[in-house]
Amino acid sequence: RGKGMEVSATFVRKNRGISMEMTIANKSMMPMSGFAIQFNKNSFGLTPGAPLNVNPIPAGSSANASLPIVTTGPVMKMEPLLKVQNGDEDQHRRVLLRVYRTSVRSV
Repeated sequence: RGKGMEVSATFVRKNRGISMEMTIANKSMMPMSGFAIQFNKNSFGLTPGAPLNVNPIPAGSSANASLPIVTTGPVMKMEPLLKVQNGDEDQHRRVLLRVYRTSVRSV
């Protein structure tokens, strides 16, 4: 395993909606902040219902986050239905989302 950011996540039903519960671990030697998330097109139109809100994570620590999910995003019909597109149909990677660290500047 490399150093950097590690994300563990699961989808749950919460308050009659969909939510993604995740733990973001900072495995680096520096604090991390300014997180964002992006979903690829998928069979269910899943997309974030709000911006990802995570406080800065000190080096060697982790933080939990809950992200509301809506089904109004772009849909890509796939066969089989649960296959997730990754840009290369010959490979079987299951990439659904990307979590980013964005630069944050004080104003």
